[in-house]
Amino acid sequence: MIAKLKTNGFTVIELLVVLSVIGVLSTLGIAGFSKYNQAQTVQSAVNDVVSMINLAKSRASSQIKLGPSAVCGPTRPLRQYEVKISTTNRYRLIIHCGPEPPSSNTASIIDKRLPANVAFSASTSVFFPVLKAGVEAPGNIVITGYGITKTISVDPLGGVKVL
Repeated sequence: MIAKLKTNGFTVIELLVVLSVIGVLSTLGIAGFSKYNQAQTVQSAVNDVVSMINLAKSRASSQIKLGPSAVCGPTRPLRQYEVKISTTNRYRLIIHCGPEPPSSNTASIIDKRLPANVAFSASTSVFFPVLKAGVEAPGNIVITGYGITKTISVDPLGGVKVL
């Protein structure tokens, strides 16, 4: 009499095929998530810079005088707010009070840095004078990172757009 073999379970080849498919799918998922995370890092940096520009515009138009009292005391009128961008990936909100040009009439209110691997393409400043609508010199701010480039455009009236 010949004994019949039971076929309960999976063969080694079937298990290897399933594990290979799982490995390929998880590798694709991790790569996609990594790319998404990089894009969100750049977008978050752009949003933070836009937020600071809008804050400067708002404070200048409402003539809010915030900063060290030595810089903007009662005898020194508020002149303007500035968002200063440097190639060291640093951007600052600066208040200007009193007569021009002494640098002792300025103070940095907010100081931030871009995330790692995200950079500004050039140093620039955006000035929002008090009692004037808009900015002194409209222009563009370019932020790059992970092969992604975003441009922040500031128009003459102080409107901000991300291109």
